Amino acid sequence: MRIHITYTGGTIGMIDSPNGLIPGADTRGWLFRLLEDAHMDASLFTFTELDPLIDSSNATPDNWQTMVDDLRAHHDDADAFVVLHGTDTMSYSSAALSYALADFGKPVLIYPNLYLVRVPLPHNPLRALNSYFILDDDGTTTIVDVGFNHPDCEQALDDALAALGRSWDKVQVVLTHSHPDHTGNLDRIWREGMPVLANLHSFQEVKNLMEIEDNVYGPLLLQAATLEQQRDLTFDEKGPRLHVSAELLPLSTYPVMTYQADGDCLKVGEFEFEVIETPGHDPWHICLYEAAHKILLSGDHVLERITPSVSSWFPAYNALAEFLESLEKVGGYDVDLVLPAHGKPFTGMRERVDFLIEHHHKRLEEIYELVAAGHDDIVQISQHATWRYPDWKSWPLDQKYFSMGETLAHLIYLVREGRILQGICGHEYYFRMPYDRKNLALAPGTTS
Repeated sequence: MRIHITYTGGTIGMIDSPNGLIPGADTRGWLFRLLEDAHMDASLFTFTELDPLIDSSNATPDNWQTMVDDLRAHHDDADAFVVLHGTDTMSYSSAALSYALADFGKPVLIYPNLYLVRVPLPHNPLRALNSYFILDDDGTTTIVDVGFNHPDCEQALDDALAALGRSWDKVQVVLTHSHPDHTGNLDRIWREGMPVLANLHSFQEVKNLMEIEDNVYGPLLLQAATLEQQRDLTFDEKGPRLHVSAELLPLSTYPVMTYQADGDCLKVGEFEFEVIETPGHDPWHICLYEAAHKILLSGDHVLERITPSVSSWFPAYNALAEFLESLEKVGGYDVDLVLPAHGKPFTGMRERVDFLIEHHHKRLEEIYELVAAGHDDIVQISQHATWRYPDWKSWPLDQKYFSMGETLAHLIYLVREGRILQGICGHEYYFRMPYDRKNLALAPGTTS
């Protein structure tokens, strides 16, 4: 395996000066002497030293661009890349580089033995999944989330393992949750005996939930679809349902899983991750917190730019309440760097958590006002709600599907708070303001 090293400065190469420690040591010479002493082939290593070297406390966006330019210049010359960096701004540089190198296609070291691998998600608005590779000295590779059931996803993992000098013989998989962009690739990569760790007991749970979901959303999709969009529906004895591509279907491979519960310790190489149950985006969602490095593998629970989708499928499941509680839960952890499943790593987790909580409370008030204005079913309310993109009627049917799920999650939250009333007629839900029990008249703002 060919490795390129970009040395930026920092503690490892500091020397004494009248003004304290400054970058200036012969880091290249020291490194190659170490390789010689270890009887490693130095020809497999290339080395760039930034000029000038930086004290990490003074790292700027211009420095980040210089690092990116160097990595891209050596893209074809190496299989893996190491950036030697000081500690003060390491998390900021990691975040900047991971975003700038989204299309790099090769493992980039985040921390020693922790790599971010971008797995493409073809024909999907998310574009890519951040899979995390954690290396153990015994040769075991732990992969956190694996992508779609798609050949491009499989190839990305194959290439990353090869670049790191690893194989599928000693791989274990950790799943942050059950969604197909995180789990579907198991149908391609799973081998007999490969450990799979998750909050799920069985993927049968996912299949059961999807059956319930179909019963709720089939009639809604038919109601929301334009005549042209009805081509995206399939019809059987159970009614209408959204036609989905193969990579989004439930797994056909059901590996035996090792259950990960809240508070469990997952030791992977030099890292000790605390398992944090964070239901909401998915009933079985977990995050992984590493206290020594103050990093959080957040899955889809907290993302840098995207607001995670929170959907409900039936009245008994208050997904939004669980999501908000889970946000407050992770917000109490001391985190320097968040490693999400989509987008770029980022800092300032507490601020991001507060933003997401505020966003959902604003959306709750908007949904409440729409019910108060007389909109009484999920399609109507979704159609009149404020979304990032206008003209809800013309949206692709799969996007309508997600928006109605989010609408229902907020409606159920309001119902459970007693602010609105819910009725069921056949397969369809309808919503009303609480009524005056004496006059049986709608009375906005009253309680039942």
